[in-house]
Amino acid sequence: MIADVLLPLSLSQAYSFEVPAALQFYITTGMRVEVQFGKNRIYAGIVYKLYARGEDTRHLKPILSLLDDTRLMGDIHLQFWQWISDYYLCTMGEVMIGALPAAFKLSSNTLIAIHPHWPPDVSVLNDDEYLILEALQLQKKLSILEVQKIVQRQSVNYLIKGMLEKGVLIHWEELEEKYKPRIEKFVSLDPFYLNEENQRQLFDLVAKAPKQEALLLSFFTLGGHYREISQTELLKKSDTGPSVLQGLVEKKIFIVQIKAVDRLAMTYNEEAVSYSLSPLQIQAKTEIDAAFDTKNVALLHGITSSGKTQIYIELISEIIASGRTALFLMPEIALTTQMILRLRKVFKEKIGIYHSRFNDQERVEIWHKVNRGEYRVVLGPRSSVFLPFKDLGLIIIDEEHDPSYKQFETNPHYHARDAAIYLAHLFHAKVLMGTATPSFESFSNARSGKYGYIQLKERYGGVLPPEVMLTDLRKASKNKQLITHFTKELLDEIKKMLDHKRQIILFKNRRGFSPFVTCHACQSPCKCIHCDVLLTYHKFNNSLRCHYCGYSQPLTATCEHCHEPAMIILGFGTEKIEEEMQHLFPEAVVGRLDLDTAKKKTAYEKILNDFENQKINILVGTQIITKGLDFSNVGLVGIVSADQMLQRSDFRAPERAFQLMVQVSGRAGRLKEQGRVFIQTSEPLHWIFPFILQNDYLGFFESEMKEREKFGYPPYCRLINITLKHKNRSLINEAALFLAAQWRTQHALILLGPTAPPVSFIRLMHVRTLLIKYASTAAGISHTKSAIRQELELLKTHTKYKSVVALIDVDPYH
Repeated sequence: MIADVLLPLSLSQAYSFEVPAALQFYITTGMRVEVQFGKNRIYAGIVYKLYARGEDTRHLKPILSLLDDTRLMGDIHLQFWQWISDYYLCTMGEVMIGALPAAFKLSSNTLIAIHPHWPPDVSVLNDDEYLILEALQLQKKLSILEVQKIVQRQSVNYLIKGMLEKGVLIHWEELEEKYKPRIEKFVSLDPFYLNEENQRQLFDLVAKAPKQEALLLSFFTLGGHYREISQTELLKKSDTGPSVLQGLVEKKIFIVQIKAVDRLAMTYNEEAVSYSLSPLQIQAKTEIDAAFDTKNVALLHGITSSGKTQIYIELISEIIASGRTALFLMPEIALTTQMILRLRKVFKEKIGIYHSRFNDQERVEIWHKVNRGEYRVVLGPRSSVFLPFKDLGLIIIDEEHDPSYKQFETNPHYHARDAAIYLAHLFHAKVLMGTATPSFESFSNARSGKYGYIQLKERYGGVLPPEVMLTDLRKASKNKQLITHFTKELLDEIKKMLDHKRQIILFKNRRGFSPFVTCHACQSPCKCIHCDVLLTYHKFNNSLRCHYCGYSQPLTATCEHCHEPAMIILGFGTEKIEEEMQHLFPEAVVGRLDLDTAKKKTAYEKILNDFENQKINILVGTQIITKGLDFSNVGLVGIVSADQMLQRSDFRAPERAFQLMVQVSGRAGRLKEQGRVFIQTSEPLHWIFPFILQNDYLGFFESEMKEREKFGYPPYCRLINITLKHKNRSLINEAALFLAAQWRTQHALILLGPTAPPVSFIRLMHVRTLLIKYASTAAGISHTKSAIRQELELLKTHTKYKSVVALIDVDPYH
């Protein structure tokens, strides 16, 4: 038997291995196996295909072992991986890297030990080699990382190579399982004392040992007569130590056992709650059911605070009752934090949550729980589509318009909304997308009849939509009514809301204190040494930071170019707004929600809980706060600078600006009286504002679609973006021109570029882009992707350009 195995490497194919006879009865597709790849390296791979050897006479390496008793995923998920690979033009290995938790993607460590036949002659060793030898005499074997720490050097290969040549060491490769179950000790009564009559003797046995008596009393207080008690819990309750417990074990009163425990275990003491739908929600739910009779995908277009979540809950309850499972996708971890609290009140232990803030060990346990079918509904961001669901019946995609569903950073550059629709197709499941501001692609599909379409036009409980007003920054500045970065109208309204005990949200889509620091004397700005971007000033740690590569340096009082003490800070971000609000309204508690304040696992939850419990009066944030968060006491939303969103050089800029401003406006006045929204802008006559003031999505859509059709942009075509990178500027320019000329000669497809993007130097690499437009037909998609593979393969084999890095982004969503 032969197994084709996927490896966690950017390889274009699966590799074949022989299945030893001893494993043939147990092995199946979707299992993890240990294989040797290359001369020495060992990897944990996934079995992709199994077939009889037949007349295949290839000499194949054998599979070394099975790493799990059961399969990690089913055949449907391998089909899904294949679709991701084909559609997004990446390798299956890259899909595997992106899909699996890190603890599943194993590669071997090089280990060293003292050669058993080495004559102990230390005279041949230098100082560093002697340190390594001393460590090996104590620890028997060392990894490369441990050697680096011992000699305090980053590069140690030359040391190990020298010691191998001298016959001092041997080395080998070893695969180490990264997942470790959490182990705890549990205390239970010896079976003899489970009898009530025998229990009466217990306290006589410890009468002369007060500490043992206290521990025994605590054991029964905690309910030890009917369940095992955690040793940690018992010792804490009794205020005793392990030696006291050991005394009771020696008296054969207690038995201590070591067991693996669930890292994700939770207790649910509250009664399950149920939601009753309003007449409008019942009507929408009926329309969704009717749409699902004929279509697999439906779009729920409901204005902000119209009660879409209650409808989702009703649909999920029905799916669970039918014996199937549901996936609830959300664009941000911040949203899952708030939503899980609501859903757990309904679904209790049936619901699980999955996102990148869990550590590697926890993510493995969630994966196994989904694989075993223990969770009937899973809530999470885009990576949740890769979980090993058993029988998926429904996928909810909340805030389906949100760009966070697109994976920008690494391959595969998938869009979770589109991937989820294909995953649902494989499971014969239904998909419901919900939003107040649909993406143009989804709304076009709904209007054409490809998707079902349902509307919710009124807010839940009859609350009026917020009143939206523009304030003119230029006029305020001219009339000297601009206080720092705020108009008098906005500040007056903030004061009014604080007086009425209402909360305020201020939105600025730029984190940090200031995006621009320069020298007043020589006009030299502070720029990143790795990227062609300005460094952002973060006041909380006095650092200048690049938001592209992570480089940082301290802010100094003098200019590094002219050495004059003339550094000035210009512009503002969320950190500066937070500081100014605290200065202007000292009686208010001001909080901030952005990537800087929410780095820790529980930071999102703490900030949102504090705001929901009205411990924070003013919340300043980036686009995280625009996305479906539900707070009952918000009376005012201030969009501090709308112009930044309107000035982007991207055909989606108007769509993004409309979505962000409408979404953040929807946070105001959700349960009480009508809320208010102030939008500060230097361009109050911009054509987009009448549509935002009236919340006129349809009018905005029709106006913008005319522009899209005129210039040939989605949804009237599809796009693929090719990004080329190299350290040599001349070479990258030549390679880009070569690829463009080759494309225009060989293929009758529209190519724009090559061009240098707005940020054309990132992480010491020069960047050039080419944009391909092609038809949405099956033939057009197939021909275009085949042509791209062909031309990029030619680029790789070209002697001069083979070092150029080429990245493909299908359906770019910037």
